[in-house]
Amino acid sequence: MVTQSCGRLEGARFEESGESRHQAVKAPGKHEDHVAPLVNDPLISFSSNDVLKGISFDTLTELEKWATETPTPLQKVVEAFNTTRFSVDLFSRGSHSSDDKVKLLVCHDFKGGYQTNEDLSPQGYFPHLQNGNRYFLQFPELCDLFVYFSHHCITIPPLCWVDMCHRFAIPCYGTVAFEGKEKKGFGRLDRLMARDNHGEFVFVKALVKLVRMFKLDGLLLNFEAKFSDPKLAKDLVPWLAKLRGDMRSCNGAKVIWYDAYVGSKNQVQYVNGVNHLNYEYFDLTDGFLTNYWWSENELEANLSNVGKLGLSKTFVGYDVWGRGLIPGLGRKGGFNTGKDIAIIKDSSVGLFAPAWTYEFLGYENFKENDAAFWKGISETVKPDNVSVRVIGDGGFIFHTNFNQGTGSSFYVLGERVFDDFWANGGLQNQIPETILEDQTNSALKVELDGTDSFTGGNCLKVSHDVFGKDIFSSRSFPTKLLNWRTDMPKTLFSLNQNCHSSNVKVCCTFQPCQPASKSSFQLQLCYQILRRHKVYSSGKLIFPLHGISGEWVTVEKHFISPRRSEKETLKLTVLEISHVDSDISPLPYVEDTSNDKDEWVVIPTAHPRKVEEDMELSISDDGFVNGSNFALEEIKIGEISVVATLDNQAALRCSKVAGLKHLKLKDSVILSWTHESGFKDDHCDFWCVYVNDIFQGATTVSQFAVDAGEWNQRNIVGSGSEAAKLKVRIDTLSLTGELQIGANYYFNCNG
Repeated sequence: MVTQSCGRLEGARFEESGESRHQAVKAPGKHEDHVAPLVNDPLISFSSNDVLKGISFDTLTELEKWATETPTPLQKVVEAFNTTRFSVDLFSRGSHSSDDKVKLLVCHDFKGGYQTNEDLSPQGYFPHLQNGNRYFLQFPELCDLFVYFSHHCITIPPLCWVDMCHRFAIPCYGTVAFEGKEKKGFGRLDRLMARDNHGEFVFVKALVKLVRMFKLDGLLLNFEAKFSDPKLAKDLVPWLAKLRGDMRSCNGAKVIWYDAYVGSKNQVQYVNGVNHLNYEYFDLTDGFLTNYWWSENELEANLSNVGKLGLSKTFVGYDVWGRGLIPGLGRKGGFNTGKDIAIIKDSSVGLFAPAWTYEFLGYENFKENDAAFWKGISETVKPDNVSVRVIGDGGFIFHTNFNQGTGSSFYVLGERVFDDFWANGGLQNQIPETILEDQTNSALKVELDGTDSFTGGNCLKVSHDVFGKDIFSSRSFPTKLLNWRTDMPKTLFSLNQNCHSSNVKVCCTFQPCQPASKSSFQLQLCYQILRRHKVYSSGKLIFPLHGISGEWVTVEKHFISPRRSEKETLKLTVLEISHVDSDISPLPYVEDTSNDKDEWVVIPTAHPRKVEEDMELSISDDGFVNGSNFALEEIKIGEISVVATLDNQAALRCSKVAGLKHLKLKDSVILSWTHESGFKDDHCDFWCVYVNDIFQGATTVSQFAVDAGEWNQRNIVGSGSEAAKLKVRIDTLSLTGELQIGANYYFNCNG
């Protein structure tokens, strides 16, 4: 056991415990063999298009039928494909530094919703026919609520959006919409108020059942229609009250009202704020999204009508497309969005259709255009803390593999298992908030690398370059010509999570891009001890990233958290990356920063270099300038985990898949599986599916459809009597990226 004293922090101390794992990642081990049971095939007349789709209802009759009748075998399969395993309350974004943060509601409306090669298939696309191009929220940390909008009557967000939102601790809402010509609205709104024989609202029950089953976090109500009889409009008030109450008792789900209908007039009217015409709907719901044609006078009126507390649930609407904006208001949409919403000072923002950067500008330069768009937004809406998975009472896991839910290849523990474009938005993971910032004057630069990955389709590339790429064009140069960059630690993730655990484990997998030298990158986990909400002491857990160039290396370390009194709280604040020139210990260690200042500050491990303007500097052959390393250095980071849990950490590991079944469709075969008895699948991040050792895809739900051509022809193994046997394996990736190799299951392809 390696133990290193780190000095006392006035009664609070971090200690290292256990061996430090620092080795090259090895290939997966052996697996077991099983014979899979045969099942009946009640879906043989259906195709994959019938099951790999989203769920929506165009009429209230369809919704009522779904809510009251026994589900068919096909319906059960479709619902299983579209039901997330994770509710949003399993994730947390930590404590906020300010309660005045402007919240952002994103209302996603993209080509009417449910698009092929975008979000229609709940298991993603392996391969992806759009070369990995798909719309996604590049910076979910800016988003506080997400609404999936389509032009169906009842919209359930596709699985990939629910998974992504919940992974980032973002509530995900479906939509109830009545729009179009008024004649079409007649009868539909009337029927929405229908009651059963006991006087209960029929469709309140149906909507609550829908929200509960698909683990949604609420509904947006968009009523752009009117009742056939104004008297029926009076039922809308008790209907809303019942819906809100039942949703809350269901799973804490909420109701958001869109500013489109005025009951006292029984007509569609966009008020563009909150006043006497729509206050009753504001009062009966949990959130209020205004229309987009507001003026600054109406913003001021909102404050006087509902007060500052009321503004906390008021989202001022803004259409990114700029449609219907009143001339003279000066708002244009598009790249002007960030500037336009800056005048929304007291309320929060409801952003409609930000997929403009993809749908209108095209996907060729989507990531660059989209980043420029969100950079403008971030001037008003500040990034939130990254999300963590809540474990037990007071424990949590932070894990990221920098996956964006798409890629040109798919990797598992550094092994490329799929060499083609793919997309599955449910696999999207955290990326550093600093990618959105201007890094021109920083010696440290972080960016995503889509050419390599440890698990998924991306890794993080960190480079250290004090002068810039063109500096080594000559061996001697005057510093007055140089762009001297600031050499400071760079924040990767803001955690701000209270830690109640006595044990903290940090793990980082990385790959140096240059041979070992005197300089090195290091990961730093900063912490504070708080006493009565004030910083009492602080420190850093430092992880030097030493390794062999071109190989993935994992460093893992357990720490005993500081001893503290009942009145003291341990907070893990930020994860940083830094670069140091001098030789440092290859083992993780603890640095005490509590004597620097009374309040927490980020202390650089290497100060900005200073030289005289006219001083002549020359570069040695090994890239050192006057004894310091100024050469460009790079490192790839594959994944990072921080585990702080009161529970036995071994209990967090996933079990192997223990049971595998299959159902035949007309053109595909659906595989479904369960885990060993006593283990929960909610400790699994996702599964990888292999047929005859050939990777088929990665999924977040415990079933997967394999193309019949793969099943019946290309993947048949063996000879003679064994020729009809087909091998299937399901591997499990845990919440911390650990791999459980599944057993081989053999199927009779003719059975």
